[in-house]
Amino acid sequence: MLPVRLILLERMPLTANGKLDLRRLPPVELVEEAAPVAPADALEAEVLAIWQGVLERPLGVESDFFALGGDSILSIQLTTRLRDAGHACTVKEVFEARTVRRLCRVLGQPRERVAIRAEQGMLVGEAFALQPIQRWFFEQPFASPHHWNQAWCCACRPPSTWRS
Repeated sequence: MLPVRLILLERMPLTANGKLDLRRLPPVELVEEAAPVAPADALEAEVLAIWQGVLERPLGVESDFFALGGDSILSIQLTTRLRDAGHACTVKEVFEARTVRRLCRVLGQPRERVAIRAEQGMLVGEAFALQPIQRWFFEQPFASPHHWNQAWCCACRPPSTWRS
């Protein structure tokens, strides 16, 4: 967060024990914040609600995410919640946009969909050596090692018997 005002002191008032004496600090004038800017459309309202949920405070569509306490971890949470709501968004876009209104302009642009899923392909050839983590696993004296197994089914064509 950015301070609204700085007060310059010649010296910090201290108690007899050398701690900051809060009672002797000059009074602070409270500055009224500008009213938050309301959303202009449904997209801004939806994104604003998600931002407010992440930052846990009310804000407007022109409020700066990082000036209000946002950081890299919260921006990851924000992009995850936006994706869950159906809005493709990256952390980089949050860093660049900084406000709900500017991010909504980015979200409103047509985007190319990229498939994340990829086919592994056939595994053929000799048996593979165990990876170090697999070797470690089999060295452990687990009471129920089957608890950690991943079961899967393999369809063979043509049908075969277990002896072949």
